[in-house]
Amino acid sequence: MFGKAYTTALRGDHPTVRQLLAEGRRIFGRVGSREQTSDRAVPFWRVNVFKSLLTARIGDEITAVVAAQDSAAAELPESLPRFATRLEMRRG
Repeated sequence: MFGKAYTTALRGDHPTVRQLLAEGRRIFGRVGSREQTSDRAVPFWRVNVFKSLLTARIGDEITAVVAAQDSAAAELPESLPRFATRLEMRRG
């Protein structure tokens, strides 16, 4: 769902991006991963990384992007420094 939203954002269809993001979060709420450290897992912090990318891509308020990044950073396990580095690069 988030990949589809990102592709839609590249095409410039911002209303559909918002719908897909909401749908992705709804689905995550029902079937989200409890695993935190797998490259294949999509835990809460990773959903917020996706959200920050998408909100930035469609030009939403910078506060929405920062809030999503802050949420992701707060949940990110210390055992995943690679993702912490990627998140910090996006903050830049």
